[in-house]
Amino acid sequence: DEPEPLMGKPTVFDLCPELPLVHERLASAIAVGAPRYNRGDKAGCRDHYAAIARQLVDGGIARHHCPTARTTLDEALRVSASESDADKGAWALRHAFDAILELGGDRDAPLPSSPATLDPVQSRALSFGFARRKARGR
Repeated sequence: DEPEPLMGKPTVFDLCPELPLVHERLASAIAVGAPRYNRGDKAGCRDHYAAIARQLVDGGIARHHCPTARTTLDEALRVSASESDADKGAWALRHAFDAILELGGDRDAPLPSSPATLDPVQSRALSFGFARRKARGR
């Protein structure tokens, strides 16, 4: 039997069948990274978050799947790497993780085509670190 063609705009799960795995990996990263951060090890938290994000981008997500999650992680990795302050780097990644964890709450909701079309909570989470960085002229 052939799968039926998609009708209308694809859902998050149509374009990102790995989303449950991505959610699991991000939640696990937060479970390890947040306690490190809270103990004062901001660099350890940032580095752990970055390692998980890199693993997902480099192999956990198929190349043409999950465009929103992939773009969000790539941008957060870029911002985090450009920050000399481990605290800001950790938060750039954490806000990206939180935005991705918001995806897929409604299995039938259409997938945003880019981070700019995320709902206000997701958009605010993504833009928090990036807007502060732009305001500083970087």
